[in-house]
Amino acid sequence: MGQSFPPTRKRLTTSPRTNWSPSPSTPWAEGQLADLGEDAIKTKAELKDKSKAMVRLETEVAELTSKLALAKKLIIEEFKSSDDFKEVVTDSTATYFSDGFEFYKRQLLYQHPNLGVDVASMEMDADLVEEDKVAKTGEKEEDNEGEANPTP
Repeated sequence: MGQSFPPTRKRLTTSPRTNWSPSPSTPWAEGQLADLGEDAIKTKAELKDKSKAMVRLETEVAELTSKLALAKKLIIEEFKSSDDFKEVVTDSTATYFSDGFEFYKRQLLYQHPNLGVDVASMEMDADLVEEDKVAKTGEKEEDNEGEANPTP
């Protein structure tokens, strides 16, 4: 039993398109290939330019990062050599040790209540503090003797 087709339509055994293939000799195909070739060349050039720019920017970032680290280091060193730093360290040290001294006085009273020492009036000796200041000033003057402009 065969297939029946309507009388108005004929059965095609081969499609006219199956035998057609674009050949490079057709103007349409040549134009397409030329456009694709130009696009590929442009894309390759853009990729190369972007790669160069990326390398340049990565180098610049590395350089700026190292400069930033060096600047931070120099700022810290400068601050450490300043009088402000010395003042901060001296104040914090004095606070720390004076708190420790107060704790020591309480321990002394607790462990030896019958010593008869008036711990409430016990303070650092003002003469010792003054001697320490004079000694530090003398050290500064000795350090400044070789300099053209000694610091006060």
